[in-house]
Amino acid sequence: MSNSVVLERLPAAGSRSSTAAHLHKRQRVYIFLSRYGLIFALNLLVMLLGAVNYSNSLAYALTFLLGGLFMVGMLHSYSNLRGLIISAAPAAPVFAGQQACFPLLLDNRPGPVRPAIDLQTQPVKRFRRRQPNGPAARVSVDIAAHTLQRLDFCLTTAKRGYLVPGRIKISSTWPLGLFRSWSYMHIDQRCVVYPRPAGTRLLPQKTLLDEDEQ
Repeated sequence: MSNSVVLERLPAAGSRSSTAAHLHKRQRVYIFLSRYGLIFALNLLVMLLGAVNYSNSLAYALTFLLGGLFMVGMLHSYSNLRGLIISAAPAAPVFAGQQACFPLLLDNRPGPVRPAIDLQTQPVKRFRRRQPNGPAARVSVDIAAHTLQRLDFCLTTAKRGYLVPGRIKISSTWPLGLFRSWSYMHIDQRCVVYPRPAGTRLLPQKTLLDEDEQ
């Protein structure tokens, strides 16, 4: 398969997987606070100020406990995408109005369970009209540990021509929803969309006049 990317996979030096990692394009994984994570961090700050003001040992303990949970959630959110290998295959041609499916191969053989991973298209925009070149779609998937899983990313076609899915955003807020980790994958393949068939018309029946002409 072509169009393979590995999401920030850094294998150990001298391991067997290090050679295979160079066969794929590396894509960085980004991570930042979600809206709930920002609220949680502000609450931790208020709790810390209250603990300092009143010199309360239990308030200190609760604040540091929740702060440690906050940091552990950040590591798990990043690790949920790190090391995942995604490959794209060409899509089969379809007629206008049908679903165009782009096969994606999710290679999680070297990794653990990866729950709640979202894949969303971000269509390429035209230069002047700023209109998307294709429809947007979103798929959520849970990937089992040490498996090779296929996912058909389907888009609805509206007109004939070439359908380009554009850039796919891979994101996850697992496990606590406090952080959002994401990465991108560009799919160069395009799907050929043929004109919609007008229908099946019956051939004209043979008449007596046609028999006389023969």
